[in-house]
Amino acid sequence: MQSPATLKKLFDNSFSPTQWIETYYHQNCHFLDDCVKKQIEALSDIFSSGMIKGDTLLSFTLGPTMHELLAVCEPFKEIIMSNVTAEGVCKLKEWVEDKPGATDWSLAAKMLCEHEGNRGKWMEKQEKLRGVIKQILLSDLTKSNPFEPLTLPPVDCLLSVYCLESLNLEKPSYKRALKTMSSLVKRGGYIVLVSLPDCAYFMVGSCKFPHLRMEAEFVSEALCEAGLVLEKQVMIPRVDQELYEVINCSGTLISVARKE
Repeated sequence: MQSPATLKKLFDNSFSPTQWIETYYHQNCHFLDDCVKKQIEALSDIFSSGMIKGDTLLSFTLGPTMHELLAVCEPFKEIIMSNVTAEGVCKLKEWVEDKPGATDWSLAAKMLCEHEGNRGKWMEKQEKLRGVIKQILLSDLTKSNPFEPLTLPPVDCLLSVYCLESLNLEKPSYKRALKTMSSLVKRGGYIVLVSLPDCAYFMVGSCKFPHLRMEAEFVSEALCEAGLVLEKQVMIPRVDQELYEVINCSGTLISVARKE
């Protein structure tokens, strides 16, 4: 079994953020219409409910994606983004700075605004997000401080998308990394995990990346052991099987937990 340090080297050397986007988020992809649409709708419902409040959100993302943050940005004055690769950080900065050739997230913004009942405001939604993103950092979850030498003050909410189970193939190391994440959150703050249950691997280009196969029950157990209280768990079953041989997950799991 590969260690987190070995997996980090694999991502540093072989993970292409550009190919990640091309595989899973191009506009004619059924995965986008199925999993992504339902995911941003569920996140929007959670973050608009009043359950999660505060000034600052910190995100950990595997690929350089913005659709999750479009769905959760409204309550926050400041968002600190992070990504596991330097190229991913560059791709995120391109979008925030609205540079030519940056990834187009307008379809996700339109899907989200239609769900929220204001489809015509998708451009405003993107500008809102650009306005609250204050930093984009490179993260390393193999370290007790993922951003060393920089030390961040505790945040009100942490959002992790696919990171823990992609960078930790053994359950004990997953739990250790989750405790590291929990240390970055204020008492009374929230951690929101977006996970891929029943997933053993995913493809990016021709490279096959291993993935921790786990269930909702394990995520609940890990959150509890990290000193968090599970308040909500949403399972979004996967309907479309177009890319099953590329990513063999059964759907998307969203877990919301409060730090005691």
